[in-house]
Amino acid sequence: MKKFGFVLIVLSVLFLCAGCDIPNLKKEAAAPPPEKPKHNVLVVCFSATGTTKSIGKRIAKMTGGTFYEIRPAKPYTTADLDWHNPNSRSSREMKDEQCRPDLESDIIGFSDYDVIYMGYPIWWGEAPKIMYTFAERQKFTGKTVVSFCTSGSSPIGDSAKNLEKVAIGGMWLEGVRFGAHPTDAELQALINTVK
Repeated sequence: MKKFGFVLIVLSVLFLCAGCDIPNLKKEAAAPPPEKPKHNVLVVCFSATGTTKSIGKRIAKMTGGTFYEIRPAKPYTTADLDWHNPNSRSSREMKDEQCRPDLESDIIGFSDYDVIYMGYPIWWGEAPKIMYTFAERQKFTGKTVVSFCTSGSSPIGDSAKNLEKVAIGGMWLEGVRFGAHPTDAELQALINTVK
């Protein structure tokens, strides 16, 4: 009878512990690996006053992409950007179809990315000439390119199409214009154009 009671106690303890989480006795299910990003994203921007740059950084953060700022070899001064002065540097550049301002440096690893968001301000209804310098130096073959611009009121117009004309390859989606402070929803709508 004592044996029977002992067996009952042992069975009761085993039964109660069957549902317990005893360390090192149960092998926990491995967590699924993190989801791999759909695309390798690069956000490149030229920003004379910082507006386009801040939007580009937001897009990079939202997509998990890399941000790269296009900088001229010779920085623009406030006088250079005076669009009221027909002799300012920016005015002269925009009148010259062949103008291609030098870049501070070339981007490294451009071939690693498959989606490129390309941002710039609108100058005289067009992308600044430094964007042409950038577009002509890259090979966009096999990449999806999404242009976005910033302006007070000017539309994007043909600026993205004109950049596409000088670029080598790529699938260029329709560009979008933003004001100085787009909402996250507006940025997400642009991001969602890439499948």
